[in-house]
Amino acid sequence: MHLSIIVPIYNVEEYLAQCLDSLYAIEGVTKEIILVNDGSTDCSLAIAEQYTTRFFDITMLIDQENGGLSAARNSGIKVAKGEFIAFVDSDDKVNPSLLVTLLGKAQTLELDIAIGRIESFGARENWNRKLSQKALDLPVCNGKTFLQTCLQDSSSSKGTGYKFSVNVGEKIYKNSFLASHNLSFKDRLLHEDALFTPQAIFKAEKVKLFDIPFYHYRQDREGSIMNTMSFKNYQDRLYIAHEVATLYYMNGINTLISNNRLISRVWPGLNNIFNPKWTKNITFKTLNPVLRLKYFGLKEYIKIVILLFICVFNFINFNTHNKESVT
Repeated sequence: MHLSIIVPIYNVEEYLAQCLDSLYAIEGVTKEIILVNDGSTDCSLAIAEQYTTRFFDITMLIDQENGGLSAARNSGIKVAKGEFIAFVDSDDKVNPSLLVTLLGKAQTLELDIAIGRIESFGARENWNRKLSQKALDLPVCNGKTFLQTCLQDSSSSKGTGYKFSVNVGEKIYKNSFLASHNLSFKDRLLHEDALFTPQAIFKAEKVKLFDIPFYHYRQDREGSIMNTMSFKNYQDRLYIAHEVATLYYMNGINTLISNNRLISRVWPGLNNIFNPKWTKNITFKTLNPVLRLKYFGLKEYIKIVILLFICVFNFINFNTHNKESVT
C-alpha cells in the first residue's frame, strides 16, 4: 500500500509537531509526506525543515508564496505519487493504526473514496458526529447512491443520524480517480471542502463509509476559518450554495435536510441580513438553483421569503443607482 499524505502549513508553529509526529508514526505502509508551506510568517517552515531533514527519504517539502489552503492542497496533488491520497490539516492529527486500517479497506475494495470518521479534541471534545446505520450498512456503491442515503436517513432520523460531511480529512482518495476527473480545490475559496466534496462524491463509482475514527480534528484553535465570520467568508458561502444547489439539481438530489443546509449557507444571519455589503450579491439568479429544489422546512421557507424581498430590494436599488449614474 502506498499513501501520499498532503499537509498544508500556514502559521501553525504551536501545533505542527503534534500533527507530524502522528503522521510519521504510521507503520506498515509505504508513505510519502508532502509538506506544503503556504507562506508562513512564524516558525512553521523551520519546523517542517527539521522533519524533512530527519525523514528525508519519505518527505517532500514545498515552500511557496501564500495562496490559501486550496492552492497548497493542489500543489500537493500535482506531485503525489501514492496509490491513495489523504489530506491532513497541520493543526489536526491522526490515529496511525486506524488510518492504516482504513487504507487497507480502500485498497482491498478498490474504492475511489473511503470515508472514515472524525473525532474532535480540544475545547469541544464531545463534538463527534453519529453515523447512520443505513449509511454504514450500504455496500460499495456509487457516490450518488451514497449521498442520497446519507441525506435521507439524516432527515428521517431528525438530525440524529449521519449528516453528510464535507470534511476531506476523514476521507482517503484514490490518486488515479482524482487525476482522471481533474478534481482539485478552487483557489482562494473559504470552506473549500463544501464544494470539493460533493463534486468528488458525484464522480465516484465506488464509495464506502466505515466507523473508523482515524482523524482527530482540533476544536480549540483561535482564529481558525471555521470559528470566524467575515464578508469574504459569507461571499464564499453564497457561491458554494449556488454551485452545490446546481449540482444537486442536475443529479436529482432533493431532500429536506440537504436543501435546508443550502439555505443556511445563503442566510447571512440576523445581524447582517439587511446590510447591503453582505447581501448585495443575493439576486434571483443566485437563488434560482436553490429555489428549483423541492423540499424545505418552515424556517427555511421564511428565510426564502425574506431573501426574495432582499432580491427585490437589490434589483430596485441597482436600477435606481444606474439611472442616477446615467443622469
